[in-house]
Amino acid sequence: MFEYFPGNYVWNLAVVATLNSGGLIDEVDRACRPLRDAAARGEDAGTADFLRVWGRLADSLAAQAEAADKAGQARTAGQLYARATNYLCQAERMQSARAPGRADIYRRVLDLQAKAIAGKDPRVSRVAVPYEGTTLPAYFSQAPATERGPAPVMIMWNGLDSTKEHMYSSGHWAELAARGISALMVDCPGSGEALRLQGLTARVDTEAWAGPCVDYLLTRDDVDPAAIGLAGWSLGGYYAPRAAAFEKRLALVVAWGANHDWGAVQRRRLQREGERPVPHYWDHVLWAWGQDSIEDFIELAAQVTLDGVVERITVPFLITHGAGDRQIPLEYAHRSYDQAVNSPRRELRVFTAEEGGAEHIGLDHLPYVSTYTADWVAAAFAARALSAAGYWPSRHESGVKSRVDGAGWPMMGGVDGAELRFVSLYSGCGGLDLGFARAGMRPVWANDIDGHAVETYNKICKVTDPQWRDAALLFEGHSAVAGDVRCAARDLTPGMADVIVGGPPCQSFSVAGRMDPADPRAQHVFDFLGVVARVRPRAFVMENVAALARNRRWAAIIARLAKTAGENYDTRLVVLNACHWGVPQARERMFLVGLPKGQGKIALPGPPTMDAPPTVGDVLRALPPLGQPGNTQLCTARITMAKAPVLRGSPYAGMLFNGQGRPVDVNRPAPTLPATMGGNRTPIIDVDQLERDATPWVVSYHHGLTAERRPPLAQLPPQARLRRLTVEEAAAIQTFPADMQWCGPQTARFRQVGNAVPPVLAWHVARAVRTALSGELGLVER
Repeated sequence: MFEYFPGNYVWNLAVVATLNSGGLIDEVDRACRPLRDAAARGEDAGTADFLRVWGRLADSLAAQAEAADKAGQARTAGQLYARATNYLCQAERMQSARAPGRADIYRRVLDLQAKAIAGKDPRVSRVAVPYEGTTLPAYFSQAPATERGPAPVMIMWNGLDSTKEHMYSSGHWAELAARGISALMVDCPGSGEALRLQGLTARVDTEAWAGPCVDYLLTRDDVDPAAIGLAGWSLGGYYAPRAAAFEKRLALVVAWGANHDWGAVQRRRLQREGERPVPHYWDHVLWAWGQDSIEDFIELAAQVTLDGVVERITVPFLITHGAGDRQIPLEYAHRSYDQAVNSPRRELRVFTAEEGGAEHIGLDHLPYVSTYTADWVAAAFAARALSAAGYWPSRHESGVKSRVDGAGWPMMGGVDGAELRFVSLYSGCGGLDLGFARAGMRPVWANDIDGHAVETYNKICKVTDPQWRDAALLFEGHSAVAGDVRCAARDLTPGMADVIVGGPPCQSFSVAGRMDPADPRAQHVFDFLGVVARVRPRAFVMENVAALARNRRWAAIIARLAKTAGENYDTRLVVLNACHWGVPQARERMFLVGLPKGQGKIALPGPPTMDAPPTVGDVLRALPPLGQPGNTQLCTARITMAKAPVLRGSPYAGMLFNGQGRPVDVNRPAPTLPATMGGNRTPIIDVDQLERDATPWVVSYHHGLTAERRPPLAQLPPQARLRRLTVEEAAAIQTFPADMQWCGPQTARFRQVGNAVPPVLAWHVARAVRTALSGELGLVER
């Protein structure tokens, strides 16, 4: 950690926290330089001097802000007020509980904060949470996503000595907002305004104020009632998990610093073991907890433990901790993780000195810890939204026998207690197979002619993504074989599988292909039925492009397929749009489904997302930022301007750029991802729209070309922050597991993604087939 005052941990922590929350090194240095002698006298001495010089800096910035405000420079004024708030708030935190005029200093903080928000952050507002006859003061950050409807929200709680103003300065709320998540920054009892101006002291049973926070949020039309999370830093690392254990309306929880046994920490501090967060420490804790003596406080603090509590947490649980935290031992982070056995998705992230974030709550690299936490929260909310919308199996699937693994994701058992097996033809990288495994069917044989796709397929068993882990376990000990299916499938025997699935080559039938009935690849649909005739499964599912079902050119082939299959099976031909079934992609696919004659009926449910399809932004914002592990495989093909643009009514159609890689509106489902991605056919996204929900540059450019008749640009201007998709982003749009191990060169990886059936769409089809085979028509067609 950067040590401006060598040897004085508490003062250094204040400096680092300020710098990593928007402070400027020049301003901080000018304020701190006169304090070096005072800091050498210890953490408690000289705090009045600290307030004096930092307060002087805050006053200077406030005067500059007033001048800027009068000149009509509202944003500049807001930025100056924000830094003034940051400095004065930190100086106020350093004072003794009995320091003269402390309440007035804090009122000055509130005034500066209000002016900062008014000038630079109009989406943040001051609110009051009703609580036991009074209120808890808070700030609410309304994410831009609320303009499209209710959005997820994170409740943010501070710790022993911080305030909601510190939470505002941290910028964590802005990271959440950029990911479509609002934030409620609350001064809990025992902290901030609730303590300083209202006299509300801390308490052990933190669920007592968690409930009112949730109650308040449920009154807001801009909040998704099923997506309310809670994060607490420092002592909030006790407050938040404790609350989540008992307040069951919370959807997830984050311990930003694992304060598992705070009572034990206090006993250590009596022995001068470990560092303390603020000067005048014992005065502060007695004030915050409303105790008269250290003895009474230590007795009360013994109850501030998560032993016997965290096992009650039944929602996703993130624990972050610094490897070098000098206040809270790292062992407590492991204890919280080890005891949270009923969390469906628990994660412990320890930040090291080499990467930064190793100190208490990561104050030495706060933005890094903040973005990691925001990414985790966004991913957890996205996974929950998928589950709630029916993209993933729910925990309590009615009418189907199931078991639930340790991660809380159901793995449906076999029909009537018997395990179903399936053979996969033309398997590709396994999109269709993943969906059928998700529905509880075990692959027993698979094949594809693409060696790279087979290599990827054979690593499905290594998937640990909680949404797909049980499905991946069914691939253990199973390997696809590479080669022409007409040769490889000769060894398949009658009765070896209950279901045969596959997607024969579509190039013959696709409007993007040859559309040639004489193309030898068109014969593969009949080769598929030949294997069905040999194996005689209870059911089959053949997938292909929608054109095969719709284009009159292929009517004779469809009739022949139906006649051939109809000798032994009742068939149903359906065309499904993936975006109606939980996939953020407007991708139509045909499915020919066969069931034993007279022994079953296929019934699809109503499309769960027809009215509100998921968007590209929903999945991309849940991924790690570009360049971080899990999102590194960027297509670097240059984006060049078309000299003679082909214009359509939408900027996302036509051809504004060379090549067939069109821009994608991240607020809508993507168009069909082609197998030809990897070069200039790779879709393009606007980084500003993705990260800030800004108006895409292509919209204004298209308007200039069409409405204003401006000439086309010769090259992409600097303000156009465009890039192509990564392999991981394309895979996420296709709903593949987050940790699929893609094999082969980048073009081969893109080809595998583009050729695949979206696993979530496959799961819906597989579930309907499984239900039909059981004779339980619990899925009603609409």
